[in-house]
Amino acid sequence: MLGVQEEEFRVQEPQSSSPQEPPHAALFARRDDVYLLALRLTRHPPDAEDVVQEAYLRALRHENRIPTGIEGWHWFQRIIINTARDRRAADNTAKRAKGTPPWNRMRAPIPR
Repeated sequence: MLGVQEEEFRVQEPQSSSPQEPPHAALFARRDDVYLLALRLTRHPPDAEDVVQEAYLRALRHENRIPTGIEGWHWFQRIIINTARDRRAADNTAKRAKGTPPWNRMRAPIPR
């Protein structure tokens, strides 16, 4: 076929982790993808870095439950998404609480 070897057209499959390699090694190999996902969710580079750091910490806390292969990547994506969502909710709560006087924070509005 025009002097092109067939091997050039093969899609390279992701390398599976060896039995000696810890399951979290595959997650650290995708650092760029992790950062890009966090940046897309937060739209702010310093916040994305914080989300990445916290997501890795959350994953390593449950290192014994990391699935192998593509399931591990999907599992970690969910951790990143939840971390970004939790961070956004905490920021929104802090912003709302900052603008409200302390005596009004717990009191319900009076209906008129």
